[in-house]
Amino acid sequence: MEQPHQRFDSYLQLMNSNELQRMARIWGTRGALRKDAAIIAISEGLSDQRMVDAAIIQLDAIELAALSIMRRIGGIIRSSHLAIALRAAGYQPPETPDMYGNTSSPFAQRLCERGLALPIEQRYGYFSPYSDLVVFSDDRLLARVPALKVKQITLLAAPEPPESRIRRPAQVALDLIGVVEAIRAQGGLQLTKSNAVRVTDMRKLSKTLGWGEAEAHFDGLLFTRPVQGLVETLTNTGHLVAINSERLMVSNSDIATLPYPTLVAEVLGQFIGIQSWYEYDLPYWSETFANTGAGMRLAMLMLFECMLDTQSFVSLETFSRTLFDRIGQHYSLNGPHPRVARPWNMQRPRGRTKAEQKTTPVDEQGWLERLWGEWRLYEERWITYALAGWLYFLGMVEVGIEDGQLNALRLTDLARAVLRPQAQVKPAEPAVAPWIIQPNYEIVVYLEQAAPTQLALLERAAERVQADIHVARYRLTRESVARWTDRSGTLDSLLAALGPSVPQNVAATMREWVTQHERITMRRRANLLKYPTSAARDAALSNGVSGRPIGELFVLLDTAILPQRITTSINYLDPPPATLKVDETGQIDVVRGKPDLLTEPLLDRWAERVGDHWKLTAASVGAAAQRGYRIDDFSREFDQRLTRAIPPVLTVALRAWAGAPAQTELGRISILRLADPNVAQALLASKRFSPLIRGQAGDHILLIERANLTKIRELLQWAGITAAEIDE
Repeated sequence: MEQPHQRFDSYLQLMNSNELQRMARIWGTRGALRKDAAIIAISEGLSDQRMVDAAIIQLDAIELAALSIMRRIGGIIRSSHLAIALRAAGYQPPETPDMYGNTSSPFAQRLCERGLALPIEQRYGYFSPYSDLVVFSDDRLLARVPALKVKQITLLAAPEPPESRIRRPAQVALDLIGVVEAIRAQGGLQLTKSNAVRVTDMRKLSKTLGWGEAEAHFDGLLFTRPVQGLVETLTNTGHLVAINSERLMVSNSDIATLPYPTLVAEVLGQFIGIQSWYEYDLPYWSETFANTGAGMRLAMLMLFECMLDTQSFVSLETFSRTLFDRIGQHYSLNGPHPRVARPWNMQRPRGRTKAEQKTTPVDEQGWLERLWGEWRLYEERWITYALAGWLYFLGMVEVGIEDGQLNALRLTDLARAVLRPQAQVKPAEPAVAPWIIQPNYEIVVYLEQAAPTQLALLERAAERVQADIHVARYRLTRESVARWTDRSGTLDSLLAALGPSVPQNVAATMREWVTQHERITMRRRANLLKYPTSAARDAALSNGVSGRPIGELFVLLDTAILPQRITTSINYLDPPPATLKVDETGQIDVVRGKPDLLTEPLLDRWAERVGDHWKLTAASVGAAAQRGYRIDDFSREFDQRLTRAIPPVLTVALRAWAGAPAQTELGRISILRLADPNVAQALLASKRFSPLIRGQAGDHILLIERANLTKIRELLQWAGITAAEIDE
């Protein structure tokens, strides 16, 4: 799910010298170059900001537009989506078809040849056997590209609708922060072997958020499978990260620190490209076309650029027709081609001449009318779902409603700030807390005055009761305050963040809740960091390690993302690391790595500390047994931590010291040695001899109790058997 690091460097070695020579020309090289010289020229050019600016000056308008579009959505794009976005922005990519008849890849290949982009799936050059390349550009190049210049077109204004609906920036941020905090409170999302989120976890998250699993309504407008779409988007933005391919956890990047336009722009840029989600439920046979939605989302965003300077509504039909006029002849939800095939004589496929094209009259107008009719049935339906769903949820559009149906739209001020980030003004932090805390533990929040960090505070420390366009209500509960102290900080830090207006009875009750909670707390999942000294631990907390101090050496981390420079990491779901060695005398030494946190208490319970090691003794083991500990439990835990098996004689000694000595007998006995082993076996099988024989010590040696010697001699004489020797 994670985006690859967007630098060309690691890809250049995979390319041949001819490709590299073409790429290097934009950096001022001329003539033939060796492969290594071309790589050096490209790398040095990308690393020098002045050379990057000089290269950008050489680009034509469509190349600049392509790079601007790529930057807006994170730098990675499918070639068909790039081609359709350029058309929606008013540009005309070259239409020379490749060997598969596709007109989008040739332009992407041109960007590659110019050194402006590279395919993600590169192996032997960038001419993939598949026509729809996925390309990316170097982030050092994208950082210097000017803002996108869309070729403007005026959309006819529509009358004010009888009813309109809009979401304020604070509402948008509140819901996005709420998703992240719900995942944090849930302990992350379990991943399956196919790297998908487990269905039960998604269902639980939907229930926590109060949204339907299949659909949710925001101000009466349908948003299909919002949790699925937002989880994938937040993963692509880096706010969720996969830990060991087992669990999605909230990352260290705090979503609440972003201003509203930056937050929405970040989410919007990644939401556009998601492919496992679609605006409405597809029939099973259409799943292969799901990724075409990304191209349509991007095309709509390009058309929004033409609406930035108007405050008027635009009818749904006008918006749909304008988009159709720009892309409908080249793109549909079925793929990078029109939904209705062009008449053969309107294009020039391979093998057909101009003379052949003239033999049949062209009915272009009839084809366009039929194509528009199909567009209204399918693509316009999709546009309606997009406007009512993710675009409305993210606060990008205000929608007009007539007779219960969405029939008009206009951009919000938030959308203008998102699409024109250079015009953003940094918002001022509220001078006072934008809420009132009541004696009944309820908090009334005025959303227009709240910053994202303040909304995140309430999402972490209180339970949301209700939220509308202007006001949200929260309630402080025992569980929410405990959640804050477990994951975010101390009660004093919470009271300080809430401000001086906390009623006295509320503060006193919160302190009582925390006191009761801290008596004993069991955590099913925790990330604990140990430092060598308390000073090192305190310095780490001061330098930004996010967590709460535990004891003298430990920090309970707020997230699953570990700080850098961790020397040893132990997953306690796995068997403990083997770090110990023990000899026959019972001396225990650490010989490999560092023991887990349970090793030291285990050894202190059963052994004595002697300098820098431990020693198992009769006294230490006996004392542990008297305190109720079981030797079998110790042996099981101890054996897992040993680099070599415990000496057998020490095992016997441990059991004896713990009060379970081996059963032994010591007595006097006689040995009967027989020359023939068969005779010994015959005596053992005899009903007369066997009761007198105590045991056997080899094939021809029998053990006889001294009291039975006389009887044995008589029977041997009776049987005519001569004993080789009898030791008494």
